[in-house]
Amino acid sequence: MRKPLQLVVQLIAYTAFAGAIVYFSQAPAYHYRSADLAAVKVSISHATQHVEPCITLTPEEIAALAPNMRNTLSCARERQPLQMEV
Repeated sequence: MRKPLQLVVQLIAYTAFAGAIVYFSQAPAYHYRSADLAAVKVSISHATQHVEPCITLTPEEIAALAPNMRNTLSCARERQPLQMEV
C-alpha cells in the first residue's frame, strides 16, 4: 500500500525539480551589459619575458624539494608588464 503512494510523491518531486530547472534555465533573462555597449576581451598567455632569469638548482637544492616538485630550473612567475593599445 505504501509503494504506490511513494511512487506518486516521488513523481511529483521529480516533476517539480525538472520544472525548476527548465524555469531557471530560460526565464530569468540575464544581460551582462546593455545592448548599445560593446566589449573587447583579450586573453594572453605568457606574452612577455620573465622579470628575473631562471636559475639552475644544485643537486642538494633539488634533493630538498618534494619528489613531485623536483626540477632543475627555478623560474619566478612574475613577468614584464604588457602594454596594449586597442
